[in-house]
Amino acid sequence: MAESELAKNLGVELYTVNPANLPQTPLGAVHANAELLPWVEIGIGIQFKVLSCCNKTGRYVILTKYPPGTQLPPHRHSGQVFGYTIQGKWGYVEHDFTATAGSIVHETANSHHTLKVHDDSPVELIFLALVEGNLITYDEQGNIWAIDDGQTQLEAYLRMAKEQGIEVDESLIARW
Repeated sequence: MAESELAKNLGVELYTVNPANLPQTPLGAVHANAELLPWVEIGIGIQFKVLSCCNKTGRYVILTKYPPGTQLPPHRHSGQVFGYTIQGKWGYVEHDFTATAGSIVHETANSHHTLKVHDDSPVELIFLALVEGNLITYDEQGNIWAIDDGQTQLEAYLRMAKEQGIEVDESLIARW
């Protein structure tokens, strides 16, 4: 059945849109190349790279690396998080699932969890995350230990790189 005949039978009107005719943002696209940015050590073998940061919203994209057995402090995000596992094996202490290479995770806004890289992960965890809103980290007693967003993550990345003698070409970090 032809597309127009199908549309007629379903009682819908088909139309096409040429993407070139749609309104364009002044920039059109933002680009970052993770391979050109250096890893920066946070501590206990954890490393990270801030790939992009939005000055208006605090949204950021971060690439993190964790050794097997790493457990982060409990935390929550005020906004949603979309994550992609590049390699490794991990989950949340509070939930019964295991993410492996290729796993996509969506954390809903205000979800609370404790990331744990499996002790038997054959490789370190490399995880890419698009984070919206604040990251609120808690201590063992449940008190707020830190509140971060894209701007504070970017500042920490650049400061730690400088302290470690690592040069970061800031023009490679996408900002909008």
